[in-house]
Amino acid sequence: MSWLQAFLLGLVQGLTEFLPVSSSGHLVIFQKLLGVVHHSLELDIVVHLGTLFAILTYYRLDLISIASDAFKGIAQRKMSGGLRLVVLIVVASIPTAIIGLVFREDFKNLFSSLTAVGLFLCITGLLLLLTSRIKQDTFSLDKMDLSKSNISFKQALAIGIAQGLAIAPGISRAGSTIATALICGVSRAEAARFSFLISIPAIAGAALLELRETSLLTANASYLWIGFITAYFVGLLGLTIIVKIVHRGKIHLFSGYLFAVGLIAVYFAMK
Repeated sequence: MSWLQAFLLGLVQGLTEFLPVSSSGHLVIFQKLLGVVHHSLELDIVVHLGTLFAILTYYRLDLISIASDAFKGIAQRKMSGGLRLVVLIVVASIPTAIIGLVFREDFKNLFSSLTAVGLFLCITGLLLLLTSRIKQDTFSLDKMDLSKSNISFKQALAIGIAQGLAIAPGISRAGSTIATALICGVSRAEAARFSFLISIPAIAGAALLELRETSLLTANASYLWIGFITAYFVGLLGLTIIVKIVHRGKIHLFSGYLFAVGLIAVYFAMK
């Protein structure tokens, strides 16, 4: 893979990871368009790591606040807001991990199927469309009050299952988790924040599984660094955009785009 291809795929990842349009599905499509003969799962993981670091950068103050409050709760032997949120993240991560480990090889085979990607994109579009009738007040996304979380353990479990199913190329992780949270009655502010918080262990875990036999320090892996850096900086922009979109309750507007791209993908796959 050339540096230019890695740069363009990093750009695609950064723009689509946080928008509810499935970064994995778009990576499959664009690798086909760029003439990449062998699908590079290594690049997929590396550009996902780039957007993971974008999340860590964007939510750094929240993460520090959560960690500090969680340690305080442990020290005082009480369920503080930060500790409860950590437990919720663990609860959501369990089904994600189980689905990822059990069905990892099955879903990996789908990355070479443009038909499967197109159909899954349409499924994501349908899920986003279901959020169009959800009416909520506007919540501030700037500050997090750890003492006022309204996410239940059942809701966290449902969101975690949605994240696990997003291992399929074309199922948007951000779109499925945010939409599931909204359908379950979680506020827009918490739906967006919780979606990106639970992505941290999910992306990190997937990276550890895929990169066990890949060294980013080798000379022939230099293109991976290009993808990583591009995905990181573009991801910061994409994250800023989607937070504002969710805040305004407009996430369902992406459904039309997903239906169009999905049907086009299926059409060209059948030719």
